[in-house]
Amino acid sequence: MFSVLIFAAALQSEPAVEPATAPQPVVAYTTRAPAGFIASTAAKASFAMIGAAAMIADGQRITKENAIEDPAGALSRTLAERFAEARSAAVAEAPVAVKGGKPAQVAAAAGEARYVVDVQTLGWGFSYFPLDWSHFAVGYRANLRLIDTQTRKAVADDTCVWDSGKTNPPTQEQLLSDGARGLKERIAAASDACLQQFQAKIDALPAA
Repeated sequence: MFSVLIFAAALQSEPAVEPATAPQPVVAYTTRAPAGFIASTAAKASFAMIGAAAMIADGQRITKENAIEDPAGALSRTLAERFAEARSAAVAEAPVAVKGGKPAQVAAAAGEARYVVDVQTLGWGFSYFPLDWSHFAVGYRANLRLIDTQTRKAVADDTCVWDSGKTNPPTQEQLLSDGARGLKERIAAASDACLQQFQAKIDALPAA
């Protein structure tokens, strides 16, 4: 009888075992080599293929000298942070460097992440107007994909196209003077517009 009481007391003193909790899902985001910035002028355009190479080289010089970054990386990071917050997930500590374009390739590079936010700049630069060679429009085009790493498919896919338009267009000097302030302001406006569009696309997804 005494041994039974000791056994019962031991059972009562054992701490309760809490059920295992599922690990917090992780949202990754991508980084890519910067897309080539195109600085298109009428003078360069007149030289066809040679002119095209000069536009790319000039664009590279402009972005390097003025520390202008491809907006895609920052867009990926911001969208990943917002998506993670909405889904009670964690954001990956570092971006996933990718080269390939297929969702399966991006998913494979994401390790243990549950989702990957992938924004890729498809084109950006400035160009003269056909009937007004002294004034320019700034353009930006990017693609968003939110990839489910379990299915290796994009659950959201959207393309943003932005340009500064024909209202009060700047000259090349106005774009590039003062550390390319005019150009930076327009690229920032493009980034903000695409962020809003992409965010709306992700917000429209059904809850998990």
